[in-house]
Amino acid sequence: MLTLAAAPAALVLAAPATAGPPTHHELPAPVGTAQLQRPERAHAVPLVVLLPDALGDEGRAAPYVAALERNGIASLVLGLGIASERGGPGTDPASSTMAAGVALTWAAAQPGVAAGQLGLIGLGAGGRAALAAAEAGGPVVAVDPGCTGLALPDWMPSLLVFGRAAPDADDCIALEEPPAGVIRGVPGLSHGWDVRPELAPGSALMPDPLGGRRRVSPNPAAAQAVADQVAAWLAHQFAARGERQ
Repeated sequence: MLTLAAAPAALVLAAPATAGPPTHHELPAPVGTAQLQRPERAHAVPLVVLLPDALGDEGRAAPYVAALERNGIASLVLGLGIASERGGPGTDPASSTMAAGVALTWAAAQPGVAAGQLGLIGLGAGGRAALAAAEAGGPVVAVDPGCTGLALPDWMPSLLVFGRAAPDADDCIALEEPPAGVIRGVPGLSHGWDVRPELAPGSALMPDPLGGRRRVSPNPAAAQAVADQVAAWLAHQFAARGERQ
């Protein structure tokens, strides 16, 4: 069990990468509209699909997109609104394992994406879906997915990030790390630290991946710090896979 710092950590990131404007694409159901952000590099780059929580993206992917870009990694963000309108409030189908598979298949066919260099980040309910789709997508990160009954992949590299101040943190601490997995707790954080503060006034209640509601505590500084470390972990995984190919 490793501890992830809640403040900006001393990480050596890749040289900053410039990027053009994001582009929006309509993917097959159940994805809907997705946002593609690709660093402007002459060579093909890895790509990470970001699965939203149950209410859709709502801007929560932004710090991860920025951190991935700085590490020379493209991103494809799901759950931008059209999909959640289809599914109804709190049931965004873009946070499903099926959506992950559709998005990964689409991403693999895009020009400028390195062959065999795809990954997943899932937030909340999307984290549980990302773990379930891990075998199809390479390295996977589950952020604040709720750990009760959680299954981590045995051999695909995985990173589970949770708040050590969350009411259910003991469930995450009790999980056994698989051979290729890492479990990291963030001191001082509870749930939903990457939720935009204006969307959670007074520590609002939001859907719990396990059902019901849970109170969220936004923390923008910690959200960016965690995103930086998640992106650095993914960059390391992609580099290792590239050396083996």
